[in-house]
Amino acid sequence: HQAWDIFRLLDRDGSGSISCEEFVEGCLRLRGMAKKVDVAEIAYEVEKVQIRLAEFAAYAQQAFFALAAGEEP
Repeated sequence: HQAWDIFRLLDRDGSGSISCEEFVEGCLRLRGMAKKVDVAEIAYEVEKVQIRLAEFAAYAQQAFFALAAGEEP
């Protein structure tokens, strides 16, 4: 399970594979105490939440504009 978490942290673009650049940058980001892995995991999860929130905000804005125009959202 932890190996998959580390893979996800290294796969910054979410492509399902790790480029050499992602691997090196990820290893540099994660070096040091084990707690850095925890911080990186939280940062990864926050990034996912931010993306979902932005998608929801765009959807909500579109729905509000449709309602304001008297259309179905």
